[in-house]
Amino acid sequence: MFRKLNALLWLRLQVLISNSTLLATLLMPFGLTVLYNEFLNKSGELSMFLLSMSLTMVLSMGSGYMVSIMMAEDKEKRNLKSLILSGVTATEYTLSMMALPLLVMLLSMVILPLYLKVDLTNYLLAYGLYLLLATISVIFLNILIGAVSDTQSKAQVYSIFPMLTFSFLPTLAVQNATAQKLLDYSFIGPLVSLLKAGGGELSLRSLGLLLAWVLLLGLASLFVLKNSYKGK
Repeated sequence: MFRKLNALLWLRLQVLISNSTLLATLLMPFGLTVLYNEFLNKSGELSMFLLSMSLTMVLSMGSGYMVSIMMAEDKEKRNLKSLILSGVTATEYTLSMMALPLLVMLLSMVILPLYLKVDLTNYLLAYGLYLLLATISVIFLNILIGAVSDTQSKAQVYSIFPMLTFSFLPTLAVQNATAQKLLDYSFIGPLVSLLKAGGGELSLRSLGLLLAWVLLLGLASLFVLKNSYKGK
């Protein structure tokens, strides 16, 4: 199993490096963070807001978007059929899809607060758990999108709405009550609320919401992916 996972991870890395559009989408949130910080946050007053905005963009553009595009590329180039024939299971395939986005988010959750000089020491556990569960949720969502997309073009079209929604929903929620309600019940809501409040204790309600999203999206994506496997 580990040998297969290593081979799959190497394949994912090669796809990422060779796909300039995918690589640009992954790096865009970091570039925007640097620009906003240098030009709009010289006093440091917007650091917490920028951290929240940056993390949600990394979630949707980095951790999420790459999954659906890579899956669609596998199907379009018949790589998925080759993987099935070589004995790769749906579970192994899913784990290989999750590894790289999780690594991106783990690096982001450390690097971005350090760059923006945001102190998270008083609520590090809540910050880490909320972000980890939100990342898993967005990965499962994009696995679902990738599983129903036959081509990269379709995956891009299907991915654009959730990508833009989760990237800019926290900003829209500041001015719109409906957007705020959607944010509260989304899987990025607990993280955004935590950073907006400047910290807080681990909330069982927030954990329950996030776990429900993980379970719902996880079951849906695995069901569709297994059906996709059977159809090959």
